[in-house]
Amino acid sequence: MSSLVVGKSWLTLEELSQYLCFSKEKIYLLLKARQIPAVKVGRHWRFNRQHIDEWLISLTPSVEQKPENTEKQQYSASLGIVGPAGSIKVVLQKEVVDPKLQNDLWATYHDTFERNKEKAAQDQRSYDRSTFIDALTDPDYLKFVLVKDDSIKGLSLATNNLDKARIVYMNPEYFKTRYPNFAQAGKIFYVTALSVISGFHELKGINELLTTMIHFIDQNEAVVAFDYSENKNHFLPDLIQLLARRNNIPVIGNKLDAQVYFEIYGEKNRQPE
Repeated sequence: MSSLVVGKSWLTLEELSQYLCFSKEKIYLLLKARQIPAVKVGRHWRFNRQHIDEWLISLTPSVEQKPENTEKQQYSASLGIVGPAGSIKVVLQKEVVDPKLQNDLWATYHDTFERNKEKAAQDQRSYDRSTFIDALTDPDYLKFVLVKDDSIKGLSLATNNLDKARIVYMNPEYFKTRYPNFAQAGKIFYVTALSVISGFHELKGINELLTTMIHFIDQNEAVVAFDYSENKNHFLPDLIQLLARRNNIPVIGNKLDAQVYFEIYGEKNRQPE
């Protein structure tokens, strides 16, 4: 442990990351879920070391508790789940190598784009199973995974490797030219997938995923870009700005471009049905 941390009453986020051996991304998720004691001073978080120690002790399971099913424990560990059972959580993954977790995430992605697929002129499924698994194991992709009761309910994929985001037919040169300094610093992330499984509260799941990403934007001073079907998801820009205001994180949203699907047929011919 760094001597900078020893003896300090209050820790910065970077010092807490070192103290707990947690990534900063994981701490951001704990902050978003209000699962870790903290105080925000302006734009910066501060952590009382005594409160953090007490919080760690509270997470230690009682020896009287019955051990969970080993397979369930391993699955939860592979997700990095933190929080009480029954709660909805978003966990951030860098690489997903567990085969069952890969299968569950693929099922969620596939299910999302099979529903209402007739509502969008462009096929929204940019991945097949092989390229999707490649993205899950690729550390250049962030995986925001929506979980309830150790079960996958949704996910979002985003990458700051803009050349890899070509898979969703975006043009990386446009963004590199628009924000050259941010692009060079790796602070432009493109969302390549946003999925919530059927049978779950879809809007609530989308809200959780988007709120986590809003916090990510705020904490990393990043630009997050995405495309969407106006027929299917016209509400997304307004929803993002509403969620940002609720979390006291004002954001600016700009419409960058539009891909228009147009049709033409002979006026004297029979109208298509």
